[in-house]
Amino acid sequence: MELMYNRSMITERERKKYSSKIEKAHEMLENGTGAGNDFLGWLHLEKNEDEWQRIKASAKKIRETSDLLIVIGIGGSYLGARAVIEAL
Repeated sequence: MELMYNRSMITERERKKYSSKIEKAHEMLENGTGAGNDFLGWLHLEKNEDEWQRIKASAKKIRETSDLLIVIGIGGSYLGARAVIEAL
């Protein structure tokens, strides 16, 4: 697990205090065993060539047919965008 990106956000003391919880959370993400595991497609997107190609094709279509793209979100989650997609 790479920790270099959180060095400015949490102290070494905090990191040690929560080390086991961080490891468990990381393991659950990597293994897809935690709650919400059916929403982890983004985690290893680079390994899913079919999905990557579908995303690139969608992006190309949007660029060619639209002047503006609005994504409705709710603070770091994609649930707002998913609600709109399902509503349409």
